[in-house]
Amino acid sequence: MPQILESGFPVFSRGATPYDSKGRIEIVEHGRPITVDGVLISPGDLVVGDADGVCVVPRAVEEQVLALVADKNRGESDFRRAVRGGMRVSEAFRTYHML
Repeated sequence: MPQILESGFPVFSRGATPYDSKGRIEIVEHGRPITVDGVLISPGDLVVGDADGVCVVPRAVEEQVLALVADKNRGESDFRRAVRGGMRVSEAFRTYHML
């Protein structure tokens, strides 16, 4: 596990198993839709993850979602800048509608 973390390669799992995969797996296909925990993931979908979880964004709505994320990020940055500049949190919330 430490070697995986040190590699910087984005790997997410529900747990760790000390086995390697040599001789234990067989790739039967790739580039096909799959379902993971009830979520359909298709080739080309955006998959983003961190220590809190994983999010799958279907390719068909990727541009819309990225625009919404950029707007939220801008608003949160504006909020933080305002509070650091002395604005009360309640006023900043009323102004930017986010925390």
